Amino acid sequence: MAPVQGRVLLNGKPLAGAQVSFIRQGAARFSLGKTDEQGRFILTTFDREDGALIGENKVTVAQVQSSVAPPTRDSAEEYLAALREVDAGRGEPSAVSPKYASPETTDLVVQVVAGDNQFEFNLKPE
Repeated sequence: MAPVQGRVLLNGKPLAGAQVSFIRQGAARFSLGKTDEQGRFILTTFDREDGALIGENKVTVAQVQSSVAPPTRDSAEEYLAALREVDAGRGEPSAVSPKYASPETTDLVVQVVAGDNQFEFNLKPE
């Protein structure tokens, strides 16, 4: 594990209220954070703000509406399935391109290393 924080922009402007997930291939858990009004997030995996798993992670960003419940320790698969629904255009509309909502379609990939990690993502609408 390593601390991870960052910022999400959409067309250069802070993106508030977005769910940010870091998903390491083959891992049983993923890391999750929500952006604040300045687009900033801090990731949680096991305990509050403990960061993400070290290694290569796919990054998803979605403005998930109230119809998609936030994940619990036992609902990670259901949460990712709900994000896939958003990606397939069956979820509620979002300013964020659906390609970023799914681990299968996102082109955001980062390397989490030991020590503090800071990332900035400037998303473009499709």
